[in-house]
Amino acid sequence: MLLIGQTHEGIDFKANKDVVSSKESVCFTIINKSEETVQLPSPHPWYIVDKEGKIIYSPMSIQVIVDLKPNTIKQWCWDQKDGSEVYVKPGQYEVKTHIYISKKKYEMRVEFEIKGE
Repeated sequence: MLLIGQTHEGIDFKANKDVVSSKESVCFTIINKSEETVQLPSPHPWYIVDKEGKIIYSPMSIQVIVDLKPNTIKQWCWDQKDGSEVYVKPGQYEVKTHIYISKKKYEMRVEFEIKGE
């Protein structure tokens, strides 16, 4: 089953679509609806894994804590290219991120599908 989003303690993590066309950007958003500041481990704290769980893309980013204050939103987009700048094959993928709430680490994930041309 495809999930278009995940919610944990007032934090929403979702993709703009659960099925995208080949070479179409996939955008995903984290929304802090809680009363607490959530911490992200970097400005680009996400990565893409294939259906086997292998990391196929992770954006380059400095390791600096980013505060996501209550009622704020962060959005990122992925162009469907792997670490070698080659378009990935159609199939099932997940975007994953880690967040910290009161210094406790949580993993959030969203599944999506890339359809062939």
